[in-house]
Amino acid sequence: MNPSLSLSETSLPIAEHGSDTMHRRTFLSRVTSQAAKAALGVGLVPALHSSVEAEEKEQRGLVFDGEDDYIVIPRLHFNGAHALSMQVRVTPSDVTREQTIIGNQHNAGVGIRLADGYWEAICHMGGQFLRARSDTKVEADRTVELLAVFDAQLIRLYVDGVLQSRGSIVSGKHKPSPYSFMIGADPDRGGLPQNLFAGNIENVRLSGIARDQLKQWKKQTSHKPESYDLLLLRLSEGEGDVVHDSSLFHHHGIVRGATWRKKDEK
Repeated sequence: MNPSLSLSETSLPIAEHGSDTMHRRTFLSRVTSQAAKAALGVGLVPALHSSVEAEEKEQRGLVFDGEDDYIVIPRLHFNGAHALSMQVRVTPSDVTREQTIIGNQHNAGVGIRLADGYWEAICHMGGQFLRARSDTKVEADRTVELLAVFDAQLIRLYVDGVLQSRGSIVSGKHKPSPYSFMIGADPDRGGLPQNLFAGNIENVRLSGIARDQLKQWKKQTSHKPESYDLLLLRLSEGEGDVVHDSSLFHHHGIVRGATWRKKDEK
């Protein structure tokens, strides 16, 4: 992956569960260095819902039952040759077990998931999964905007536009997953869905850049495709078993069991 932050120091990865306060401070000091401040807007990214509030009434996303509902994106893969940003708006109904929001991880790959009650961004690097974890536990039935950013130096996670302090400093190369991306699940060793999500998912976007470095963030979070988008799903079709990708790559997804949420449904 190409470097996308000018960071001069190196350090060991952050502790897996973020329990080491010194490591958390070390991570944040790198993200908020003078070079990174200009790129990241001093650690804050405006949340997606603030820029698309008018669209909210028109799109409701898909409801996943946590048992056998998921979406598969057959032609979408990531080889680690460039940065990757994963953005999603999500409302969990069950926070008591491990669930994947989007990803292709299985001894490889990347993803966003709910684990041990926290949001996590994970990426397989240097023979292990490195993580960025939310600072506070996930609340059931609360809608949040998640942004996971993976580049050559840092793995970081934003919750509602706020940079979380428990991230990882990258070491080693990314191990690509042989499996396709899934939404609402991740693949097991046979490529079948596991860790199925329960709740509502909408506004899925994958980009081949570090999106937290974009100066005009609100404009970039519109549903208009940009040249660096790999996947852009509004999830507003309202019916059918296909979700349409608005990016230039047309990575359309196949709906497996998830239910379209009605416009007037809370």
